[in-house]
Amino acid sequence: GVGFDGFEGIEHDAGDDKQQQYDSTGPEEQRGAPQRPGLVIGAFSDAAEHEADGKRRARPAAALEHRTERAQREQHAEAGDVARDIARAVSGFTVVVTKSTVPVGTGDDVERIIRETNATADVAVASNPEFLKEGTAIEDAYKPDRIVVGVESERAAKLLREIYEPIVKKTGCPFLVMNIASAELTKHASNSFLAMKISYINAVSRVCE
Repeated sequence: GVGFDGFEGIEHDAGDDKQQQYDSTGPEEQRGAPQRPGLVIGAFSDAAEHEADGKRRARPAAALEHRTERAQREQHAEAGDVARDIARAVSGFTVVVTKSTVPVGTGDDVERIIRETNATADVAVASNPEFLKEGTAIEDAYKPDRIVVGVESERAAKLLREIYEPIVKKTGCPFLVMNIASAELTKHASNSFLAMKISYINAVSRVCE
């Protein structure tokens, strides 16, 4: 799991899980720099969920050749299981962030499941789709051409803005805030546009040949 963390120090234990903290400023700025709120990456645990201000759970994505309708349904069901895990563990205000390419409406489903599991949870769901190229994912994460955030809560927008502030200041990339459904659709539009460009240049190549 990945949590947005506000604690100081390089490493801390959460039960039996060892977690590593990462700053969001980039490797070159980290050398000799004081620790600042960053990311904590480690195995999922209730303690980790309690400590983080925002939650990101890393789950396996279906390989391209296995993205059948059944596989997509299974992934959607798995997202529900993750939402229930988070709902049972959260304490205090928490932002739950989805990153994957998901059907529009997944954020609403995640929030509904959390409310059904824990009616008193102080939770805001957000969508923060990634636009990373294969082979340059880390560089793209530190130097994005845009950051898209879908929220329905100003508190969630404020937390995500704080997390991305070092990257936005350094790169000047746009920080785009919209509702959750729009952010989910933006990811689909980006993927579709890329596929269209590839299809087009392949057609041009065939004409040239």
